[in-house]
Amino acid sequence: MSVNVNVSNGLANAAGGILQKIQLTFDNLAASGIIWIQFDDLTVSSQTRAQNASPYKPGINASWTPIQPLRREFQVDKSHSSQVMRKHFTVPQSAAKTIRRCQGDTLDQVVVDFTTSCKEAHTHYVSLSWVKTLDGLFILNLSADKVHVNKNVKTEMSKLRSERQTTLSIYQPYLHSVQHPIN
Repeated sequence: MSVNVNVSNGLANAAGGILQKIQLTFDNLAASGIIWIQFDDLTVSSQTRAQNASPYKPGINASWTPIQPLRREFQVDKSHSSQVMRKHFTVPQSAAKTIRRCQGDTLDQVVVDFTTSCKEAHTHYVSLSWVKTLDGLFILNLSADKVHVNKNVKTEMSKLRSERQTTLSIYQPYLHSVQHPIN
C-alpha cells in the first residue's frame, strides 16, 4: 500500500503483499473495479474481507483482499479555481523495496543487495535486521568497503570499551545462606 486507507485494519502505507487478480471495469472512461491482494500478514485487512463478502466469487481466494480505487480531489492553481480528481489504486508496482521502504518490517525472507556505491551509515545493519531467521537471509555483493559506520558511533563505542567499563556486582544469596546438615 502507498497510503493509509484503514490503519486500524492494517491497510496502511507499506503493507506488503502480492497482487493476485485484476478485475477492471470502465465507467465513463474512468478505470474502476477491484484488484485482489494477498497480504503478507493475514491479519491485515481481515475486517475488509469480512465486510466485503459480495465480490467473492468462484476463483477468488477467501484470503485475498479486494482493493478499490481511491478518489482524491485537489486544487491545482493559486486561485483554487481549477480542481483535479484523481482515481487510482493505492498499490505501487514493485518487485523489490528499498532499504528505507522496509524500515520497521519483519520479513520471512530478505535478499539484501549491496551493489550501490552509496555509503550511508548503518544501512547494512538496518537491512539485515528485518529477517526473522538466518535461513531467510540472502546477501549479495557484500564487502567491507560497503559497510559504513558513523564516526560518532565509532568514537562512542571506543569510549564504552575503554573508559566507561564498570564492574558487575551481583548478590547471590544462595552462596551466603547457612547450610543445615540433614540428620
